[in-house]
Amino acid sequence: MKDNTCNGPIVIVNYKNTKKGKEVLAFSKKINNPCLIAAIPTPNLKEIASKTKLITIAQHLNNQTPNELKATGAQGTLLNHSDNPISLKRIEQLTKECNKLKLKVIVCTKTTSNVDQIRKFKPWAIAYEDPVFIGTKDAVTDHPKDILNFTKHFKRCKRMPLCGAGIHKPEDVENAMKLGCKGILISSAVMKSKNPKEFLKKLSS
Repeated sequence: MKDNTCNGPIVIVNYKNTKKGKEVLAFSKKINNPCLIAAIPTPNLKEIASKTKLITIAQHLNNQTPNELKATGAQGTLLNHSDNPISLKRIEQLTKECNKLKLKVIVCTKTTSNVDQIRKFKPWAIAYEDPVFIGTKDAVTDHPKDILNFTKHFKRCKRMPLCGAGIHKPEDVENAMKLGCKGILISSAVMKSKNPKEFLKKLSS
């Protein structure tokens, strides 16, 4: 990742398809933050990586290879987000290829049952997202048992636990950290915010 100093939790903002065309760059220029990682739509990756100081990653690798991703200037990718599920075999293959290219891989999972297997693939981070809460204001962090079942897999482990789904306020991020996560994934709460830069500052403080 770029050499920025982040003293708070990591915040991964998935743009999804909320911005189009020139809106993507305009929005990206508003939200620079050293704790922020921006998951950018594939067509906009090269532009955002070259024209902003954001740490940029791909939302998925459906339409490009790890080598093609590297060529955009992006620094990694999400894999297996609920919008783009793939098999464990494919996760293993792509993670291995990305690791060789020093691209950071964040693997999303909707269950805790496969975390130990995903850990063996050596991604940079694993993000637990219960799809039931995605797009709602019922934060996954309001269900501590689920998060604790997830983070217990990371004791004495170099992989980084993250969580997402329904997160929409600073207290949700605080709860994630208390439950053992190192950061969060978020989308609509940031993308629809009237002042996204200030909102992100509160989340990552």
